[in-house]
Amino acid sequence: MCIENDPRQRRDHRSGTSGRHVAPLIALAAWFSIGADCQLGGIQQLTLTPNPGNNLAAVIAFETSVAVTPKVTVIGPDGSWVVPSSGILSTAPGTAHEVMVLGLKAEAHYAFTVADADHRLVPDSSLTYDSGPLPADFPEIEIRVSHPEARNPGFVLVVDNDVASLKSWLIVLDEQGAPRWYWSDDVTVNEGTTGIRRLANGEIALLTYDWTRVRFVDPLGRVRELVAKDIGLDNVHHDLARMPGGHLLTVSTELRAISGFPGEPGPLNIAGDVLSELTPAGDIVRQWRLLDILDPHRLPFPQDSHFWDRAYPGVTGIKDWGHSNGLFHDDSDDGLVVSSLNQQLLFEIDAKTSKLRWVIGGNDPDTSGDDAWPFLARVGSGKTSTRHHSAQVVDGRYLFTYDNGNGPGGSRGWGVDLNPAARTYSEVFSWKDPAYDPPVTTPIGGDCDALANGNVLVFDATARFDGQGGQRLTEVRSSDGAKVFEAIFPGSASFNVDPIPVDGGVVPTEGSPREAALYPAIQ
Repeated sequence: MCIENDPRQRRDHRSGTSGRHVAPLIALAAWFSIGADCQLGGIQQLTLTPNPGNNLAAVIAFETSVAVTPKVTVIGPDGSWVVPSSGILSTAPGTAHEVMVLGLKAEAHYAFTVADADHRLVPDSSLTYDSGPLPADFPEIEIRVSHPEARNPGFVLVVDNDVASLKSWLIVLDEQGAPRWYWSDDVTVNEGTTGIRRLANGEIALLTYDWTRVRFVDPLGRVRELVAKDIGLDNVHHDLARMPGGHLLTVSTELRAISGFPGEPGPLNIAGDVLSELTPAGDIVRQWRLLDILDPHRLPFPQDSHFWDRAYPGVTGIKDWGHSNGLFHDDSDDGLVVSSLNQQLLFEIDAKTSKLRWVIGGNDPDTSGDDAWPFLARVGSGKTSTRHHSAQVVDGRYLFTYDNGNGPGGSRGWGVDLNPAARTYSEVFSWKDPAYDPPVTTPIGGDCDALANGNVLVFDATARFDGQGGQRLTEVRSSDGAKVFEAIFPGSASFNVDPIPVDGGVVPTEGSPREAALYPAIQ
């Protein structure tokens, strides 16, 4: 505070007396000078502008006559926290300031203290904001089980594709199931949101259901796009994965005419998956063509469908060979973990050599190209998944996926302990909700994510339960399978979810470790 520099309180070390007794005129002149600096460094033009389309976010703007680094403290129903430095939108230090406020609650009262990081300004605490209700057409979220104290600290990003209104919502929920951020877009029936990933820069990357582009939505709802054909890809489908340096792993397809299938006189049109590493601008860094890594003649699942007709108009009889629907990059060893639905495989590729490290699935007796693959055999009890979505590896060892099941037994979250050196794996997690009879079944989509505190998120993306359709988010303790959270989204369908932890990943290193998790990582 400026008063700390009041020369009237200084001591004259030569005389041991107060400076105002030694040189009153000099001290008085110095006091007026410091006072002028304080006035020049005051806070002016203080405003708060709610974010259009999301009243749980806002931008605070103000001016100072001297260059400072702004500091904004948020005081709300859950206490106070400081906006991290990645929330400063303006150049700092500077005199014109814009600070992004995220993570507010609906229908809550907030106050803000605006100051500077170096404590040179008199703080201004006059700013308040009442967030108001959620939009009238906000999706219904039914919380059936809630034990916030037992949940993994952090947030969960979900998609709600409202089948009735054809509106797609991105929603961030806290441990109590309360929305803390949202974004919505009117879409056509073929442009709903599928795969989502939150990136280190705070953007949410999402795929449109027509497989034509990746959208990026920043914390203030601003949108940019990468059109697949513009960056040299036939399409982008199903899932995305984070890679180091802000890069993104995507999956697309290529169309090849391949001969040599038994009983086929000519070539078949095979839609094979292509993994691509992209920069934020959409430049292709590396690619892995699964038709060159796996066996192109391996067709274990009936694949005569029209799934890729709109991607390749005029081409008939396309075989949906791979249908990869889950991607994960293991940063510890640069491994690419893939769930391939129609190959009925889960596997990891060494990104540097393109060699298979391990494979979970069966050797196809009709082909020989997979005979030498590093298949892992299950040891101990359990049941292998053959119809799955999503893929995640934890600690370079534990694989989690969503086993669709697609039968009367229902769907489940599934986790295994990998041992590639011994060519084995063992089941460590298998969860179906015993509260539902018949069991919850998800034919399309689904997700399973291990969390830092030992809990597991299980997401039923297109489920049937209680005689209705919708999606369901559940967090369970892995130790005993007890539900600590359950949320129902009636009449909705999507693909996956993305946890936003407070203790790693994109979490900044300053401010509140909880709300700061919603901000871009500090680079």
